[in-house]
Amino acid sequence: MISLGTVWASTLFAVSGIITTIVENIIFLFISHPFDVGDKIQVGGDVMYVTEFGLISTVFRRTDGKKLYAPNKAISNKFIKNVRRSGTIIEDIDLEVSLNTTKEQFEELKRRILEFLKQHKNDFQLRAEIALKSLHDVGHINLGIMIEHNINFQDTFKYNVRRNELLLMIQSLLNELGISLYHENSYDVKLTCSNPAKLPIIAALSSNVQFPGQ
Repeated sequence: MISLGTVWASTLFAVSGIITTIVENIIFLFISHPFDVGDKIQVGGDVMYVTEFGLISTVFRRTDGKKLYAPNKAISNKFIKNVRRSGTIIEDIDLEVSLNTTKEQFEELKRRILEFLKQHKNDFQLRAEIALKSLHDVGHINLGIMIEHNINFQDTFKYNVRRNELLLMIQSLLNELGISLYHENSYDVKLTCSNPAKLPIIAALSSNVQFPGQ
């Protein structure tokens, strides 16, 4: 026969767990306060909008329109990126271009991008960076183009429209300047040159490239 003391102890244990959960949720929602209703957030790989929240759970709407019900305890220990509360967003575009791309082509690409930004100064900050990130298997260059928007893109539709315009502009410039994207099956390069100055600038600067006599 179960004693009254055992029942009482079990009840206290269960109640204490519920109270602990409620207190943790209050701290999460009203002290940490990582989001408000309407905020666009990212948790892990999921981008969602907050539609409502309570002491126990929060309701999100994903970008595909589906609703997600999540216990606050499940998301309170995860990294939450709040897009609405963020500042301006930097677009980091990665490209793999031919190793034969010259320093002059990179400089002209940056100049033409800056011209585009000046023409769209209401949408973008008037600065751009082009970074030669790495040299892969002496076959192509990993190129990074960083452009800063004037807003944080709480509005996903507006972000997609502007990003499409930006990518199409870069694609057009690459074609105009003769900068080829790298294709593994069709691109072949032989780095056998007695004069490094005749090679593209990135090859000449790379410690991975060996020249005859070295």
